Amino acid sequence: MTHDIATILLAAGLVTMPCVVAQMAAERGVDASRAVQTVTLESAWDAAAVGDNGLAVGLWQWHGSESVNTWAWACELTGRPEWGDDANRADAIRSTIVALDMIALGYGWLWTGWGVAR
Repeated sequence: MTHDIATILLAAGLVTMPCVVAQMAAERGVDASRAVQTVTLESAWDAAAVGDNGLAVGLWQWHGSESVNTWAWACELTGRPEWGDDANRADAIRSTIVALDMIALGYGWLWTGWGVAR
């Protein structure tokens, strides 16, 4: 599922964000149930969530330029450097695409929730 399709389906109320995460995870060979559980643990599905004393943002709790900057690094690593601006960390779809691509590449350890979810 692409960014544009997911955005349209969400806006139309045809899917929920947990369904989008599960579908995108399955497309990448990532355990869909574990991905959904990870977002629940990281942000409770609040795209505006802020954690780690203000340093982590969004569904997947990405760190930006004021911290370790995992967001820009992950955007580069997954071939989406144009998304590396800190403001995109709160974009539910973009952050999910990057997170799931990172997990598929073996970086699930970046999320505490991934280690806890089963």
